[in-house]
Amino acid sequence: MKSWNRDDELEQLKLERCPECGSEQVRIIVYGVMEKNFKLDQSKFVLGGCIVGPGNRYCASCGNEWFNNGRTAKGQPAPHA
Repeated sequence: MKSWNRDDELEQLKLERCPECGSEQVRIIVYGVMEKNFKLDQSKFVLGGCIVGPGNRYCASCGNEWFNNGRTAKGQPAPHA
């Protein structure tokens, strides 16, 4: 099993498109409790809160959330995948 690599995920993010609207404005959702002075690059990440939600990607254009495995949060094949 391959371990998570932040640089690999950021490189992959450059190639991703929203499965709903096709936008390139895709962000990685970061879950968990952050430190008080936590800074986040909002061009690449969005805070998801402390309860893990329905996806690990977020579209800044249409608000869609999904998993980056080519399927929607409901498990259906993504329309543009």
